[in-house]
Amino acid sequence: MTPSELIELGETDPASITIHITDEPVPPATRAVVECWDAMRTDKPRLFNGPVLSYTGHRGSEITVRRDSYQRLAVQEREPAIVNPPVMQLSVTGVVTALDDRAVRHVLVGRRSHATRVYGGMWEFGPSGGIDPPPSSVDTLDGLRVFEQLASEMQEETGLRVDAEPGPIIAITVDRIATSADLVMRLELSRPINEIVAQTNRPREHDWEYEATQWIPCSGIRRFAIESPCIPPTIALATLGEALA
Repeated sequence: MTPSELIELGETDPASITIHITDEPVPPATRAVVECWDAMRTDKPRLFNGPVLSYTGHRGSEITVRRDSYQRLAVQEREPAIVNPPVMQLSVTGVVTALDDRAVRHVLVGRRSHATRVYGGMWEFGPSGGIDPPPSSVDTLDGLRVFEQLASEMQEETGLRVDAEPGPIIAITVDRIATSADLVMRLELSRPINEIVAQTNRPREHDWEYEATQWIPCSGIRRFAIESPCIPPTIALATLGEALA
């Protein structure tokens, strides 16, 4: 599988990132979109509609997005020809690291559930998820909103509370298979792995996004990405993850 596009940003302070929301109206759902959506929900009843932000580009530290709907995003995966303009969801991905009792740095990966919209059963850097749109009266977000979303996803998907300050935004990944553009934030947890590994591996009745999680030594993450079924953005980011060892 071809790795996604990787745009390296170095160690960008999230406070310097601006997410500008244009005033374009949300594209309406056509009859074809609604019919396809209804058919998809028969197979995956967990699907639900809601607002999303659709990435349209970036210049330096300014990200440009418009408002759209999850319904159109999901339908686009099955029937791309009926979704116009196309949707590229703005999301966040965490490269979350922690040290073991020998001070070896590890990175968190999760295996996606088959109930997710795309890439079921594959491994990814995580957590990850779409960045929630603000109220319609708000047209600008800063990069700290990315951290807030990542902390929320961490709690929801792994049961962990983030015990770290906002980390740098190190890259943007653009994945045209998942139709997602992810701001990638690096986070270093302060607790050692032996204190948190049980929390990230225990069964959770509320969790349906990850079937399993693992902590992989950063020095071995590129090999893991080659030898295991990993999503394209994780393959693209593996070299950056290895450099954290």
